[in-house]
Amino acid sequence: MAVFVSTLLRAVRSPELHHPPTVDMLVQVALEAHYSSGLLPVGSVVSYSESPIVVLGTVQDALALLRMAHSFPISNAHQLTDSASKLVILLLSCITDMSFSQMSTAQAVVYFEDVQDLLSTINLSPDLRSVLERFSYSLNVLIGDDSKVTREAQMMHTIQMTLGKSEVPGPSSDTDLVSCSLLLHHLVRLKFHICQFFLKANLSYSSGGENVAQEVGLIRL
Repeated sequence: MAVFVSTLLRAVRSPELHHPPTVDMLVQVALEAHYSSGLLPVGSVVSYSESPIVVLGTVQDALALLRMAHSFPISNAHQLTDSASKLVILLLSCITDMSFSQMSTAQAVVYFEDVQDLLSTINLSPDLRSVLERFSYSLNVLIGDDSKVTREAQMMHTIQMTLGKSEVPGPSSDTDLVSCSLLLHHLVRLKFHICQFFLKANLSYSSGGENVAQEVGLIRL
């Protein structure tokens, strides 16, 4: 069952499988097998022995499926968006504290940005939105404050410059440079997403306009 889910999620990244009814049928098979098993998500959609890092990779594939489902016309993808949302919820429940302990700050940045983009651009079901917001909060705690992110961005910039000035070019040099550039891009954009995340949270709980104004002022600083 777990092998079927992980294989399915990797396969649907291929444009050849971007056919909503077919993908929905396959996802429904996974969901029905899970519900009929009577097992917890860990033990059905995810193997008991699966490493936390592999589970996080499966979650990332599921988020890609969710994004793909919402990219189709509503008339063609209504059932797929529903089934994909249920699968994402099941997989997110498999993420444990150990998963976060084995995640690097750089990985957390990528996940955080991906989740924040989904939360801000896609009309999600209330249940899925709640689960993704909790996941986003945990990622934010792992990432730490802005100063930590800034230091890491500066470090990656230094690495990028060093690689760019390397006197010994090789087949991996360009790949390393591109990887570092992409990570730096994620880190720079992260500050915006963190500010957006806390602004929304503060607006939800603020009791007066003055408090909102103060929060906005702090973010601008």
